[in-house]
Amino acid sequence: MRDSQKSLENASNESSNGDNNYCFAALSLAEKVHLATAIKEYVSENELVPPLSIDELKMHADKLMSELTQLENNQPFTMIMLNNSLWEDTVAAIPFERRILLLPQCLKHPSKCKADSDEFGLLCQQCGECLIGEFQKKGESLGYVVLVAEGTSLVTKLMESGKIDAVIGVSCIHALEKAFTSISAHAIPSIAIPLNSAGCIGTDVDDKIVLSVIAKHSDATGAGQVDINGIKETVTSWFKEDSLAPLLHSGSEEESETEKIAFAWMCKSGKRWRPFLTAAVYSALKEPGEPLPDLIIKPALSVEAFHKASLIHDDIEDGDNLRYGEKTLHCQYGIPIALNIGDLLIGEGYRFIGEAELPK
Repeated sequence: MRDSQKSLENASNESSNGDNNYCFAALSLAEKVHLATAIKEYVSENELVPPLSIDELKMHADKLMSELTQLENNQPFTMIMLNNSLWEDTVAAIPFERRILLLPQCLKHPSKCKADSDEFGLLCQQCGECLIGEFQKKGESLGYVVLVAEGTSLVTKLMESGKIDAVIGVSCIHALEKAFTSISAHAIPSIAIPLNSAGCIGTDVDDKIVLSVIAKHSDATGAGQVDINGIKETVTSWFKEDSLAPLLHSGSEEESETEKIAFAWMCKSGKRWRPFLTAAVYSALKEPGEPLPDLIIKPALSVEAFHKASLIHDDIEDGDNLRYGEKTLHCQYGIPIALNIGDLLIGEGYRFIGEAELPK
């Protein structure tokens, strides 16, 4: 940290008309790299891991501002740079096709841009008159979803849909500050690259920094990092009929109708968030690179069995008629049978826990 501080002592500290972009815009590319390195050292020395709450980020930002003169009196910028450092390795480990690149429309050439817009933002023609086309071409060639638009509502929806796992955003400090609360609240892995100038027309950004961040990728999975997509695929496979049958469905002629319905209900499509979280937590605590063992399957199945049972009972209590686009179980078979199915799944959930050969 001290070495990085010394390398920054000669960096420019001029203000740019009082705009809070000054501490980034006034620095050279080399100085910006040094600044990022110094913050990375701070994160490592203090053993910080994401996500941090807004209050935690503010606290650490204040400490950084007292140590690095280039950050003095610029808490929003410091929080953004700190958040970038926290998420840098996580974002690098996420496949390109699971990332979104969000670019601002203000980067377009103020007079020569002829691009149209739709509800998703600017439809760049990649004419070469501004940096948007270059960034978009690079991002899409790697597999990114690229949007030239403002705001975070669309990004949040994409994250909630499960289609996107990380965001790389380019914008002015003011817009990044507005989006920060939402991104932090949703613990979205993100890298924010501030523009070199404020305003809504003809802005500028360091293209080398943007292109470097876009291209950064790592196959390594460190401590606390998990292969989200791999876990989702594995968990989904546990609920396929041929995988679930030996554990829940005997297939014998003596099997009751209630048992058959319960098995079909467990196989119904769903987000599987609870078993996914069970597997993800285990994966985060195990040794890097170690595959998920079979012993985690039954605990994961148990939480889904409890959840599926609760849905049946909730549908009865609420008088709901539809679930998964079909009639609810009590509408199909009557309340007594539906209650039996729910109770059966609760019992199966406890059985899964009892049979799980977990280490003590």
